[in-house]
Amino acid sequence: MSKSIFANLHHQLVVNGPKVLSLPSAQIPFALQKKLLSELLARIFCEAIEDGDLDFLEDKWLKVVVTDLKINLVLELC
Repeated sequence: MSKSIFANLHHQLVVNGPKVLSLPSAQIPFALQKKLLSELLARIFCEAIEDGDLDFLEDKWLKVVVTDLKINLVLELC
């Protein structure tokens, strides 16, 4: 029974989470969004960057669109 409760909670978070988060994310100034996301992505991809796994992105831009959160990012590997 506890599995179904957690499964339902997970489902509700996946379905409703973006709607709930889109309003606060729209209120955060772009400069702060950029700083937070840059630091988060640097931490997430730190090992891949150090290992050279993302070298193919050098001198290229990567556009990431998260439609549920109304976020558009253009990333560049520095």
